[in-house]
Amino acid sequence: MLFRSGKLDEALDLVEYVYQQHVELYGTNHVEILVSKEAVARVYYEKGEFAKASGGMSEAYNGYKLILGTKHPRTIRARETLEMYARKCD
Repeated sequence: MLFRSGKLDEALDLVEYVYQQHVELYGTNHVEILVSKEAVARVYYEKGEFAKASGGMSEAYNGYKLILGTKHPRTIRARETLEMYARKCD
């Protein structure tokens, strides 16, 4: 709801909090951590902080490759999103 209403700073606080909670709950080698990392990257992207968005998405993509493999749909989607974010950094 915060994201859609344009309250991006509040949305960022929330997704970063969820990310930290997931790290505490699951550890660092779990798909839920990567999903949370993607959410953080998405908010950075919407805020226009493309380098941070690209960095976070890169971490998520690399994690998906390790956990799910390169042919998994989530990994492929993460790669495509990373490419989009990286283009904004150029």
